[in-house]
Amino acid sequence: MGVGDKLRDGSNSQKIPSLSSEYSKPVFSITSDIFLFRHCQRQYGYVKVMDYPDEAGSVAFIGDLVHETMEDVTRFLNAQKTAPTDREVAEMLLHHMNNLLAKGGLPRNWKSLVDVGCKVMTLVRTMDAHGTLGQIQTAEQTLYSDQGGHIFQGRVDAVYDDTKGTCEIWDYKSGDDPRKLLSKLAPSNPTYQTWKKYLDDNTAQLQLYTELFELTFGTTPTAAKLIFIQSIPHDSPSSKHNKVEDIWKHYTPTPIPKSTWDSYHSTSSMGLKGDGPVFSVPVSIKERVTAMANLVQTAEEIVEQRLKNEWPSPPVHALPDRKKTCDFCAVRTTCDKY
Repeated sequence: MGVGDKLRDGSNSQKIPSLSSEYSKPVFSITSDIFLFRHCQRQYGYVKVMDYPDEAGSVAFIGDLVHETMEDVTRFLNAQKTAPTDREVAEMLLHHMNNLLAKGGLPRNWKSLVDVGCKVMTLVRTMDAHGTLGQIQTAEQTLYSDQGGHIFQGRVDAVYDDTKGTCEIWDYKSGDDPRKLLSKLAPSNPTYQTWKKYLDDNTAQLQLYTELFELTFGTTPTAAKLIFIQSIPHDSPSSKHNKVEDIWKHYTPTPIPKSTWDSYHSTSSMGLKGDGPVFSVPVSIKERVTAMANLVQTAEEIVEQRLKNEWPSPPVHALPDRKKTCDFCAVRTTCDKY
């Protein structure tokens, strides 16, 4: 069990590129480079290249809170050899919430913030009750792949022992499971297309992480799962408290029953038509090769665009989603498509 960069291959060293190679090759993050560029090249150019302020902080606030708290849970397990208490998880949530606020972050919705904290506490208590926490091999594991012209970098949220001598990689998503909405909409509906793209991006991310994991450690994960935190069922917190800190500190989560927890990981529940908080990403060799080829293509497009240093507004046929991308763009007021 460990936190970040603890896995080793047979030679007891990670297969990462040498320091000198980073000076001669561009290093692309899967999320902050590849997917930002795919969502909107103009936003990528201004935010990533020209260092304009990123106004997506309110969107990232809850996501950062979830990831940093779950990493702390793993640190606690690694140091104490036992799971943190409810009060200790609440203190972790509050610590990271206050840090994010101090940095100028602000949640878009305080009620959602409270609910997510309670759901994180419920998830931790459930995983502890059913032995899942003890299966954590590492958290926030960095992955690298030197592709010759580029170096790709990813960071997987958690690596779990799957009890078969290999492992699974998990990625926590602070949002709700998009499959619920997709099942109620027609494919021709613009909202359907928005959420389908969101699910496709997350799927591609996990396929790339699986490929990078194998390239980094020489071991192929047997599964890759998205855990949608907002879809975790939980008891409503007491109405006696109004402040976030009081609500979390006095919250006592009820573990999800084992039969229900196990059902979330069944083949039917994890598929495209499933309705639980767990989605299993298909990671066959063919799918990973396709995702990797698309990744290389995007990297080449980024290099070409950066050499030109031109970041025009996106064409009409390739407009990004307004609510998920445009409304939080630092240069939206100067975009003729906004």
